[in-house]
Amino acid sequence: MHKMPLIFNRSVVVASVLLIFLVAMNSCRQKSSASNDSINIASTKIYTSEALGWQIEIPDSFQIISQDKMEAYDRQGQAIVGQTEEDYIEYDGLKYLISFGKDDFNIFAATAEPFELMYDGEYEDNNRLLNELIYQTFVNQGLTVDTVSGSIMIDQLEFMTFKTNIYSPDGDIIITQELFNRYINGYDFSVNLTYNNDADKTVILDAWEASTFEN
Repeated sequence: MHKMPLIFNRSVVVASVLLIFLVAMNSCRQKSSASNDSINIASTKIYTSEALGWQIEIPDSFQIISQDKMEAYDRQGQAIVGQTEEDYIEYDGLKYLISFGKDDFNIFAATAEPFELMYDGEYEDNNRLLNELIYQTFVNQGLTVDTVSGSIMIDQLEFMTFKTNIYSPDGDIIITQELFNRYINGYDFSVNLTYNNDADKTVILDAWEASTFEN
């Protein structure tokens, strides 16, 4: 039976492979680059996306991650997720918006990709398939995980959420990923948060939840 390609935001691949490599190589840390030539950041460290009408303030203790580094995760992720879905995934038009991190374990990353709706509910259907793909990707790599879906309001806009905890063999949580998705102005807008401690979790979530949209 022929499968239809997913209208796929590659940020899901980036997010998934990021966690896989962090778990596998948690002793190898690299400092994030503080420069990103593809975006303009004001002196107050406020990022603005005119296409989405979105603005977020970057926490003082976090550094901007270069687009080159995110693209490297992207390339690695395509290979890993390809083991799960073979050639049924389409990759097209991904825009890296802003990524910043405290270290390799505590990161915020936002992307957008054009998404043409063909029927009512298509975005929600696609998002459920992507959540299943994320879970299966982790399982295929031999990781112990649990997941939960939900929703959250950010500046009066509802986002779908998908949270994944990854566990050590001893049953302790190694790292957590939270994905937020919404259809905005013709784009699949995706935000990925990863963290491994409560202090950095609070800083990242506070920045995201305080961000604003032109409603």
